Amino acid sequence: MRVVHYTISIGCPQKVGPDVVSRVDRREGHLVVADFYVELLRMRIIRVGWLKVAKRVDAVHNFAFSSDGWSDSRPPRWTDPDYPAQIHLDFQARDLDVVEARVLELGGSKLWQYPDHRVFADPVGHPFCLYPAETNDDDPVLWRVVFDCPSPEVLARFYEQLVDEWDRIDDTPERVVISPRAGDLPLFVFQRTEARPPRWGDPDYPFQLHFDLSFDDETAIELARQLGAVHIEGEVHADPAGHPFCLGIWRAEIPTSSSYSRTG
Repeated sequence: MRVVHYTISIGCPQKVGPDVVSRVDRREGHLVVADFYVELLRMRIIRVGWLKVAKRVDAVHNFAFSSDGWSDSRPPRWTDPDYPAQIHLDFQARDLDVVEARVLELGGSKLWQYPDHRVFADPVGHPFCLYPAETNDDDPVLWRVVFDCPSPEVLARFYEQLVDEWDRIDDTPERVVISPRAGDLPLFVFQRTEARPPRWGDPDYPFQLHFDLSFDDETAIELARQLGAVHIEGEVHADPAGHPFCLGIWRAEIPTSSSYSRTG
């Protein structure tokens, strides 16, 4: 089952406090977060109504920003299982010092430094990791998406059977990593945690980030449900660990604002 387009939707507060460094109106939280990623990743706004950014209009993946998944009562706190990120992103870049300076200038913060990578947070607290890579580009590139879950094996098996073709490059009871054989999907990492599982529509159990996946096959929705996805409403489903994701069928060869079909 091939994913032909995907969006990573990042939850944002309605507004941010005066302590947050931003070039845009702090009363518009989604604009603050979007501006951070536009400048950090050297992307551009490709859609305004549902705010989306990407490298190009026809890019296979992009980022969206809205209040979905955010909770003022439980914003993400790195390593705190009661305030989990649920999903976080790993990026790669050639020069970590250059990227770190950019993160801090744009209002992000540094949370921790490990021997092989660094951990940062965007202006509203979403954590992300930065790893070194052999590349000619100083701009960070999305490398992996990391899912918190109680059973890495169960969740890895779900996505392996639903999405494209994968190779397992790490397989332990605590952590499973799968790598796509082709296409533009990042690596998926499933790590065992004791974090509070997300619940759709419950601010006390926020999901923070979620995927919108568009497939090229009409049977994708039925297959997802057969594999253990729970239908919540409209195009919204939850994977076996409770992470919400939106599932649709791609209707066009080139992305447009009307290409995503919301099928319940």
